[in-house]
Amino acid sequence: MSISNNANNDFIIDWGDGSPLVSVQGSQPNLSALLARTYASHGEYTITIMGTVAGNMTFGSIGRGEQRLTEVLTPFPHQPGRTIFTQLFARTTNLTSVPENLFAANPQLTGLNTGFDSTGLTTVPAGLFRYTPNLEDAGALFRSSAITTIPAGLFDYNPALTRFNEAFRWSNLTAIPPGLFDNNPAITSFHQVFQATNITSIPPGLFDNNPAIHNFDSTFLNTGVTAIPPGLFDNTPAVTTFQSTFRDTPLTAIPPGLFDNNPAVTNFSLTFQDTNITSIPAGLFDNNPAVTQFQQTFQDTPITAIPPGLFNNNTAVTTFRYTFTRTNITSIPPDLFNNHPNVTSFIATFRDTNITAIPAGLFNNNLAVTSFAGTFHWIDTLVSIPANCTVQNP
Repeated sequence: MSISNNANNDFIIDWGDGSPLVSVQGSQPNLSALLARTYASHGEYTITIMGTVAGNMTFGSIGRGEQRLTEVLTPFPHQPGRTIFTQLFARTTNLTSVPENLFAANPQLTGLNTGFDSTGLTTVPAGLFRYTPNLEDAGALFRSSAITTIPAGLFDYNPALTRFNEAFRWSNLTAIPPGLFDNNPAITSFHQVFQATNITSIPPGLFDNNPAIHNFDSTFLNTGVTAIPPGLFDNTPAVTTFQSTFRDTPLTAIPPGLFDNNPAVTNFSLTFQDTNITSIPAGLFDNNPAVTQFQQTFQDTPITAIPPGLFNNNTAVTTFRYTFTRTNITSIPPDLFNNHPNVTSFIATFRDTNITAIPAGLFNNNLAVTSFAGTFHWIDTLVSIPANCTVQNP
């Protein structure tokens, strides 16, 4: 436990072992020594803090944290003027329980970044954030924690919530409750929120009430998600990146029109890399004119064909690096790159595929290209090559 010096500190600590109470009033030069405690014997002790803790108080840290803390029984003491509780219980790996009214005395709270990072919590009280209506930052909130479930409506009382990056990343979470973010219209980023968790499905309409989101980078990366609900991103027009959103999942299909309402997207790099999708819906990117990157978008998937005109409306693209590397495609639409005057790289675009021919004039309108390195590398099936095309093979 750590409490910083503050002139307004006025509290008493009962160490729970019958020893004299420790009184702290105002700022004290020996505060760290007063808060140090070694018990005479091993056991469980209830530590009680009474009064006003005006200095910053935390049980966790960027390092090892307080390994002996197992349970919090009462609300966190009121800390006037303090709005951010960063690393509050971070790395308290044996902490398994906190009360529902933990923050009842601190309604002014705006930040809980890494608040329960790497804790031993397996469940979360349903009303844990009921008393924090001003909460804005929940970044890495339960990252690397032991939680397996979260209650429906957990964030219903937090309309000001804007930052949610890594909130459940690397946790043991197995499911997302429907409507989890229904009352959080201000959230702007879902960067790595569910990355490397044990979830297997996405509730329909999960982001219906989050129109301010601009970042879905790695949101479901390395999860067990097998399907995408139709219209999942229909109400998120401000999104600029879908980089790695579904990468390394057992996803089997892409719903038609998935990105129809996302005109601001600039990045589709690695979006579906290393998934189990076998086909690409026609017109998938028709409403995404701002896209500049399709790097590795479908790499390492079992897709067998590229829809004609797939990139017709993406004239701002600058790179197609590794876009279809190690896929099962057998042919290339002749006009696939006709509308891309800004492309500079076709590095390994079709490397290690099953194509049998290169359409004549495939790159006629790509005068800005600086590299074709490995574009058709490792293709044993290629039998038809235009006269003016040089192909590198092993």
